[in-house]
Amino acid sequence: MSNKLKRPRVYDAVLGNQYNPHANAVVLGGIEGVKQRLASQVIEEKISALSEALNYDAEGLTLVIQALNDHCEQVHFAAYNLLKHRKESEIKTALDKYVKQSHYIRFDGLYYSRSQSNNYYLLRFYQDKIVIDTNVFSGKQDFLEKTAEWFYPGHNQFIYQGIYQIEDNSLKFSIVSGQSAIDYQGEIDMYGYSILLTCYCRTRRYNFINVPNLK
Repeated sequence: MSNKLKRPRVYDAVLGNQYNPHANAVVLGGIEGVKQRLASQVIEEKISALSEALNYDAEGLTLVIQALNDHCEQVHFAAYNLLKHRKESEIKTALDKYVKQSHYIRFDGLYYSRSQSNNYYLLRFYQDKIVIDTNVFSGKQDFLEKTAEWFYPGHNQFIYQGIYQIEDNSLKFSIVSGQSAIDYQGEIDMYGYSILLTCYCRTRRYNFINVPNLK
């Protein structure tokens, strides 16, 4: 038989594992292939499939819009980047909803703001709406991980706490200190990697740092 007859055609299913971790999986072409890759557990595969989905008109566009709700941050952010300059009303509605849902506080680390004199202003947020606030002087880079053990309610006299509220990307809370309360208000950046807070007419940006095994 001629080798020419053995070559797969464009629309043939191809045996292999180029896009699927299972060795015996059948990799499909066209929109069905895109759907298959979007169901993969491999993040890079899913992101690549999203870019290809836009070649398949309304059905492909629907897949990209659905990916805004993907559980993986890298995937739904990739979908957002593919759609953010589109003008269709359906897409604008989906993006508005996505942006509102994407401004959230992170709980697996600390937020910090550093002054020029190496004074660190620290915040930690909890899922039960408690926020803990303190500040410390340090010139050491690893101190954030070491001070993480301070951050639980009632630990010591240098810790102050309050209750926070979030509406869309707006954040506000009051830290109680003695008989007085210090009011904070500001905005959460997308995905919670930083927050901009104003207190006593002074504005600071707090950046997020993940702290492994934070209790």
